[in-house]
Amino acid sequence: MYVFIAVITFLYLIFFQYLFAYADRMFTVKQMKKRGYPKGIPLIWHFGIWGDMALLTPLMAYVVYRYADIWTVGALLAALAVGFVVTAGMVFLWTVGTKTGLPESHAHKGRLTMAGLFHGLYMWGVVTVVILLFFCSFATRFDKILVALVLGVHFVPGTHIVLGLLAERNGWEWYPDRPHKQRFTWVVLIGTWSLLAAAYFFTS
Repeated sequence: MYVFIAVITFLYLIFFQYLFAYADRMFTVKQMKKRGYPKGIPLIWHFGIWGDMALLTPLMAYVVYRYADIWTVGALLAALAVGFVVTAGMVFLWTVGTKTGLPESHAHKGRLTMAGLFHGLYMWGVVTVVILLFFCSFATRFDKILVALVLGVHFVPGTHIVLGLLAERNGWEWYPDRPHKQRFTWVVLIGTWSLLAAAYFFTS
């Protein structure tokens, strides 16, 4: 039952991102240009969202299947609270970044879109489950390593490194950024990988 609820919730949060991005005319490159943005990140080219559907949602379902029965209400509320703070910080950073950076489906001109709101809710769910796994589950080493590795890999397309490489190779003018050449990108990645490693060793 818990697994069914988790999968449906996560998939609906992704579905609404597609729906609202399309309504906001930020789903495809063609839509984005017609909207008046010659450059940016339409949702269909946000590889992190595809990773949410193909990697993170099944992974979260696996964690819920394995450990939801032992999570207490207190643990869930605490994880939700910490997860909210972490998620709010991440959402704030990439929303503010669009004031001077490229517009994207989740935010543009420094304003969060409806697609961005549902992305934030998805992130909140993922962060909450990850906190519960590492700190409230007595999880096996295998499960901790699995979650840490998948999240670590997921952050590569999530930071638009893959999109930047493709744009550079194919000469796509609508995405001029090159995250793989930016120091900030690697600070985020190394910081994330370090936190995941610390969570593993601290709770093992």
